[in-house]
Amino acid sequence: RHIPVIFYNNYYKDLRYPRVIVDDMLCADRLISLLIQAGHRQIAGIFVYDNYQSIEKFQGMATALQKYKVDFQDDYIKWCVSNEAHDQSFCRSIDRFLRSIPRCTAIVCCNYMIYRLVCRTLEAKGKRVPEDYSLVCFDYSGDRWEEEGVTCSVHQGKRIGRQVAVQLMRMIRHKDYASNDYSLVLDPKIYVGRSIRGLELGGE
Repeated sequence: RHIPVIFYNNYYKDLRYPRVIVDDMLCADRLISLLIQAGHRQIAGIFVYDNYQSIEKFQGMATALQKYKVDFQDDYIKWCVSNEAHDQSFCRSIDRFLRSIPRCTAIVCCNYMIYRLVCRTLEAKGKRVPEDYSLVCFDYSGDRWEEEGVTCSVHQGKRIGRQVAVQLMRMIRHKDYASNDYSLVLDPKIYVGRSIRGLELGGE
C-alpha cells in the first residue's frame, strides 16, 4: 500500500525495511574487551533467542572472544525467551546455570531485565559484584547506572526515537523513499562503572 515503515531498535533480519538501531556488534566488542583487559577468560552470557537484536549481541560476544583470543565455551551461554526475562521465577534457572559453570568469573547480560534478574539471583546466593562476579549489561534502560556503578551500554531510547521521527517524516515527504536507504546505525554509549573486578594473571 506504499505506507512508509521503519523499525525502531529491533528488526526482522530478512525484511528490507529501514531501521534505526545501535551497533550491537561494536557494543559487544567494547564490553567484552573491558572484561578481557581485566583478566577475565571464563565469561558467561545470558541472551534472548526470540529477539534478533539479542542474537546480534550474542554474535558480537562470540566475535569479540575470537578477536581477543579467548576460547568460546558453548556451555557458558544461556538462552531464554523474552517472557522469561520478565519473570522472577527465572532466577532459579539462572542459579542452576551459574552452578553448572563454577569457574565463571564474569556475566554478560543481554538487556536490563536480564541484568536485574542476575543481580537478584546473586544477592539471594550471598554473592557480590564485582567481588564474586563481574557484570556488564547491554541496553541499560533504567536511570541509575552511575549510582549502581554497572559497566554497560546505556539505552539511547530518546535519541533513537528522535531519529525514527526524522527519518519517517523524510520518507513521508519523499515518495521515492523505497529506492533510498533510510536506516541509521548509531554508536553505542558505554558507561564504565565499578562492576568489573581486575583479576591477577592466573587468578581466574
